[in-house]
Amino acid sequence: MTAAGEGSRSSRRSYYFYERTHPLVEKRIRMASAPEGQISGLLSEDLKFVIPYENDSVASLNLSPLGDHQAPNSQMIAEALSGERRATPHNAIETFIRQMAPRLVFSKEVWVELEYIYDNQFDDTTPRAFFIRMIPPGTVEVKRNGVPIQYVPSDRTPLTDKKGRSYVELERSNLFAFTLSDELSKSTKPVTDFLRISEREQEDAREMELLSQAASGDTTLDLSEHLKQKGDIVNRAMSPIGWDVRRLYSGNQLESFQSWRQLKFLRFKVTLRNRILADLNALINQAGQDFGFQANIELSGLPTVLEVDAAMSDFENGRKSASAVYQWAILGGTSWEDR
Repeated sequence: MTAAGEGSRSSRRSYYFYERTHPLVEKRIRMASAPEGQISGLLSEDLKFVIPYENDSVASLNLSPLGDHQAPNSQMIAEALSGERRATPHNAIETFIRQMAPRLVFSKEVWVELEYIYDNQFDDTTPRAFFIRMIPPGTVEVKRNGVPIQYVPSDRTPLTDKKGRSYVELERSNLFAFTLSDELSKSTKPVTDFLRISEREQEDAREMELLSQAASGDTTLDLSEHLKQKGDIVNRAMSPIGWDVRRLYSGNQLESFQSWRQLKFLRFKVTLRNRILADLNALINQAGQDFGFQANIELSGLPTVLEVDAAMSDFENGRKSASAVYQWAILGGTSWEDR
């Protein structure tokens, strides 16, 4: 639960757990998590490319002391983000943003807790370190009286609500929620709703059964027509964010359509990355108030929304070819193969 060693004290109140809990809490967790289907898994992986893996380091951390405080230590930020002593700041930042992207898309909001470590059990004033602790999706609720709680397994707490759900109270000042903008929420909701419905109806299992029947000749199903119809449905469902499902269903698509979808998905990823980065800077600076520093994380060498919009305009007006914009978008908008 905590990173505090012997003789130290941790402020952490939340838990990260994997065991089963109350059925109503299980439902909350399920509705705030990525579905377990194949398409959901592929989307989760592709969303991590909000920062392309092929790039050199793109993250930089600028720290400055507040008032008469000593110069801050960038390694402390790296350990806070990663929980690892050997992590470098740029790797910790990039990994955090990549991991946050799919969580935020499927959860709409991701709660984290700032855990402060104090040198002794009685010191409440001078933390020596802090960590950013993820809280399982769907387990945090802010009650009407403003008190935030986390639903947890029954062996973690004696507290229960009227519905029999076990919970712990959290410290509001140590909590932070990563959230989607209205624009991102509007584009992601139909996508995640579709994927959750598909999971409920067990589409992956049904398709495997159909494939097996078609291979053994036990069905009159036209498998190629079935896959085409499924592809049309999936592609329409993913249209709000532009994701092309790794071209699994692109057989009848024109090259220009595929290129436009890649640009649209790139624009979505850039917008999502900007949102996560803004929240991450706010979170680090929330901790900085207790340590006497101000932080600013920047990402360089990656496309902006304006640059993606310019590429879309160039494509629409014939200044860039379909193959050129496709390659540019698939590489994360970092270099033009063909001008």
